[in-house]
Amino acid sequence: LNPVLAIQPHLRVTLLEALPPARSMALHSMLTASGYASPETALGTLKALLSSTAQPPPSALRTAREFVASLGTLQRASHVHLVLMRAREAGNWQSAVDLWDDWQKASGGKKGHAANEIGAREGQQIWFLLINILKKSKKGERALKMFHLMQKRGVPADEWVCNDVLTAVLSCGDVEAAWAFASSRWALVAGGEEAGAAV
Repeated sequence: LNPVLAIQPHLRVTLLEALPPARSMALHSMLTASGYASPETALGTLKALLSSTAQPPPSALRTAREFVASLGTLQRASHVHLVLMRAREAGNWQSAVDLWDDWQKASGGKKGHAANEIGAREGQQIWFLLINILKKSKKGERALKMFHLMQKRGVPADEWVCNDVLTAVLSCGDVEAAWAFASSRWALVAGGEEAGAAV
């Protein structure tokens, strides 16, 4: 460990990225035990876990998910975002949903956690990314439920995520649900425009 601690912190991250997955995890455990681990070193190990193949297999995604869950106070939205991106590339929507569930449970209502910071861009992007993954996997009902939960939590939606939800619902052939969703979004937009005109 001493030779690793002797190099610059950013080079430690580079080393963790370059090592084989098992060695990277072992080194990160040593850094954690010695108090030298950081969100950046954790990200380096995650990259090592997920960069060995173009499309990470379920086993690699599962290991990455378990690693993120073990980070505790070092966990950041950027870690979750990276694993979700790789899950999307692998077409593994279930791994993405499981990781998102872990992320929400880890927040535990704690102030400062990205899952509870409505204005946090990274936290917002995780919601959007998960809905995009569900769209690509043609999971319309889940995408719709996720969108409603997102609204309930007060996370702002943009036209892109709305389009993803609509596409996901249509891909399942549920025209009525798609129409209801589109109509509700139009009513919100129209209501906002009318309110603005009145002011």
